[in-house]
Amino acid sequence: MTSRSISTILIRTLALSILGGSPAATTPLVAQEAAWTNETLDPTVLSLEELLAIRITSVSRRPESIIDAAAAVSVISGREIEGIGATTLASALRLAPGVQVGRIDTFNNAVSARGFNDVSANKLLVLLDGRTIYNQLFSGVLWNYTPVFLADLQQIEVIRGPGATLWSANAVNGVINVTSKSSRDTLGGLLAVSHGDEYSNVEARYGWRNGDDITSRIYVRWDKSGDHGITFGQGSDGWDSILAGARIDGTTGADADWMLMFESRDVDVGNLTGIPSITTPYFTNIAETGTRSGLTGIMRWTQPIGSKGGEWSAQMFVDHSQHTDVAFGEKRTIFDLDTQAYWPLGQRHEVVAGLGYRVDRDDLTSTAVYTFPQEKFSAESFNVFIQDEISLHPETLHLIAGSKFEYTNTVHWEVQPSLRLSWQPSTNQRVWAAVSRAARTPARSERNVRIFSSISPPSPTVPLPTAVYINGNPQFDSEDLVAYELGYRARVTPNLSLDAAVFLNRYTGIRHVIPVGSSTLFTPTPHIAVETLAVNAIDGTTTGAEVSLNWHPLPSLQFNSSISVIDYDLEAPAIPGIVDSTQAIAGTTPRFEVKFHATWSINEHLSLNLFLDHRDELPASQIPAYTGLDARLAWRPNDRWEVALTGQDLLDPSHAEFPATFLGGPVRELARTVFLTTQLRF
Repeated sequence: MTSRSISTILIRTLALSILGGSPAATTPLVAQEAAWTNETLDPTVLSLEELLAIRITSVSRRPESIIDAAAAVSVISGREIEGIGATTLASALRLAPGVQVGRIDTFNNAVSARGFNDVSANKLLVLLDGRTIYNQLFSGVLWNYTPVFLADLQQIEVIRGPGATLWSANAVNGVINVTSKSSRDTLGGLLAVSHGDEYSNVEARYGWRNGDDITSRIYVRWDKSGDHGITFGQGSDGWDSILAGARIDGTTGADADWMLMFESRDVDVGNLTGIPSITTPYFTNIAETGTRSGLTGIMRWTQPIGSKGGEWSAQMFVDHSQHTDVAFGEKRTIFDLDTQAYWPLGQRHEVVAGLGYRVDRDDLTSTAVYTFPQEKFSAESFNVFIQDEISLHPETLHLIAGSKFEYTNTVHWEVQPSLRLSWQPSTNQRVWAAVSRAARTPARSERNVRIFSSISPPSPTVPLPTAVYINGNPQFDSEDLVAYELGYRARVTPNLSLDAAVFLNRYTGIRHVIPVGSSTLFTPTPHIAVETLAVNAIDGTTTGAEVSLNWHPLPSLQFNSSISVIDYDLEAPAIPGIVDSTQAIAGTTPRFEVKFHATWSINEHLSLNLFLDHRDELPASQIPAYTGLDARLAWRPNDRWEVALTGQDLLDPSHAEFPATFLGGPVRELARTVFLTTQLRF
């Protein structure tokens, strides 16, 4: 039996024992029917009024409606994720204005907001049910190494712009907050099966009641994908993953809510990895399978305080993961504790404050390509934040001021303040402005690594092989941002809403790699070693704008469209013989992108979703502009069963989206994909 099978069985057994027995022993089926109504397949679309009233928590860390938020924020609902046939969290994020999502191959994605995109993009903070998932080794997100049970997602809140005042020091260009439904909203069973062009997926879940105040669910998701890129070389040659989990939600007599969640995940990825060597043949492609597994436990408690709607909450999570491939090995354990309180003070103040502690311990395994001088390290951080929303004029003018104070054992103190002003000129309009500071703390690899980056074979002019090494810098410091934003949000007519934002971001200390010398080494064989060093050397600005429209011409028809533009002005120190890396940084983001999403409930049984995405070229990578079209036609013979046909990238047989900048190898083209999904709720 494989370790994957064992971990899956263990978590199921643990879930059932903790949740209080088998589903069959709980509330009878008939008694649960009324509670399942929110799980039936609803073909209708939300009204514009309902969309603008959706409650979010990411901007102020307290519930508020979208139209009241003093930030560039959008929401992707679980219904929209299902509607476009998204198969991964990264693919669902394509719906968000101002978020750049580029597929490198069938497994690897580059996701960012407001620029600086890369497979290791490090300026975007992502939370899954309150759990931050960036990897301390490179301060980025391992997107498909963190599978998500998409069918039970409540919504995805996307903040474009810094959110470090309330969240973490890596919330520089944006915050993505992914929340799943309470088990109270997922009673009953769900089975969804998808199969098509080199892709298969199964999602299964069952939820039940444990008495009047406790509900539970268990779930499992399996994915398998082949390599349907037509350009071969280094990159994913197919992958499969399995996610198994359990969640319990309950209430107490004191109106407190609590939640427990457990997850196990295993991912295997086929790679053709290029390994440089100072001996012949100097470069070897090795076919291998990279594996990553993990266990996560989350516990949350929310308690009302006072008589004016105040609330106190605390959350703790523990995550353990391990990763193995030919490049390096990694074991990581994270403990995170976060608590906050929200309370109104008098008639003019609403205060939210909290503190958090995080420890991230790793144990890395060095290879000939990646060498870690310090293989074991424990990164610790402590933070405290406070924010006050002050009513300068009742209902029309609010000032939001706050700051986070964070201490880490690497760069010590970071102070990240923000100041926001919100003005309501009329009931259906909001104007907001903000100035904020955010910091991106150094990644483990930027301070403590030696990478065998490339090799040049001997030549008539250089008779020895030349190896290039990238070295971490113990003095590498935080990258800093000061952001200026202005936004406007309005319900223009009863059927049309507008959301617009402009920004100017000033960056200092962005990572740059510079040469620091070369030498001739004689072991294990004579060769020239060129040494480079990571330094904080690039400064500059980005400017841009994002505009989105939501139009409901009919109750059954909805159109969402957006356009985003961005421009870079970066400066790096001029070094003879070194290519200006600022062009490569700017070349990872399309200068403009247009998105269009249409939802049409044709009748009570049939619905159609269309998603159109046009992106400008990426000249630095020689990736031309392209237009992609996805379509999903769903048929519901009754309110429990759905059959859907999804087509992705329908306009071209194949196209490239993003360069393999970190992975190396040629740009890969992704082929058109068609698959069929059958979903049953019972």
